[in-house]
Amino acid sequence: MLAGKGATDSVVVNAVSESAPDAAEVATQYFRALFVSPDEHARSLKPAEQAWLRAQRRALRGEGDSLSAMVPRLPSAMPRLLAATRDPDKTSARALARLVEDDPVLSAKVLKVVNSPSMRLRREAVDSIEQAIVVMGFPGMRAVIAAACISPIADFRRDSRLDAAAVQQLWPHTLEVAMAARQAAIRAGQQHAFELYVAALCHGSGLMLLLRRLRHLEEPMPGLEFIGALDGLAKRFAVVVARGWKFPEPTLSALESWSEGAPRRDSGADILGHAAQYVQARALVCAGVLDDEQWQALRMGLPGYAQDWPDIESGPA
Repeated sequence: MLAGKGATDSVVVNAVSESAPDAAEVATQYFRALFVSPDEHARSLKPAEQAWLRAQRRALRGEGDSLSAMVPRLPSAMPRLLAATRDPDKTSARALARLVEDDPVLSAKVLKVVNSPSMRLRREAVDSIEQAIVVMGFPGMRAVIAAACISPIADFRRDSRLDAAAVQQLWPHTLEVAMAARQAAIRAGQQHAFELYVAALCHGSGLMLLLRRLRHLEEPMPGLEFIGALDGLAKRFAVVVARGWKFPEPTLSALESWSEGAPRRDSGADILGHAAQYVQARALVCAGVLDDEQWQALRMGLPGYAQDWPDIESGPA
């Protein structure tokens, strides 16, 4: 959950609204909540902010410092593991467990994902890979393995300008978006439900990469205009990260359409956009930034494939 900012904090939006906040409003407030004390008095971008944003745009064009150096490599075993989960008739649970356990670091990440609130299917913790396979089944393990392989992108160095509690929730929120998108894709009869799930796992990678790169920003208190510029930039970075990881075309297509604001070109992008808006808004409600009236208005405006996404009281998606 994002850290609550308090009813009197001027960062908090007016809780009274006659309509649901749109995706851009939700994203702006979500990004604001990641910063401890944004400069609310700056009327325009400061010189240091302008220089940093120019450097990120150059990086997107392949100029300047390499983005690939800051993006964790995916485990080399990922394709083999995902292939093994596709056909339980060809791979036994024990064989799959051995494949995962061959990489102790990945094995630990798999167990962490299985026991996360978004994935957890029972109250008791799962403490072995074989047990995880029994609990999750092969389709569930495919989703778990993909998430475990991508999760290192969420590892951050501490930055005093960022709210540590809010930043720690970026990966859990990403998992919630991915699970909501997967559920909606299956409900909507999407042909590439798993590829959309992977796109949702990647959708926050651009923001996480940008937050890592804040160490090059020589500005102690970023302004609201600077924070507002991060959303579009983060989406473009997410596409670059996914391309670098060589994900399949349906995954890239959904991310590209979502980043360009063109969901009609790819129905998966529409699902991804709604899932991200839903999870971010729910976090803002829990933080006291949005009120229940706004939340319910937003939920009522979601498409039919989102009907099964849980309400605030129901826990993670």
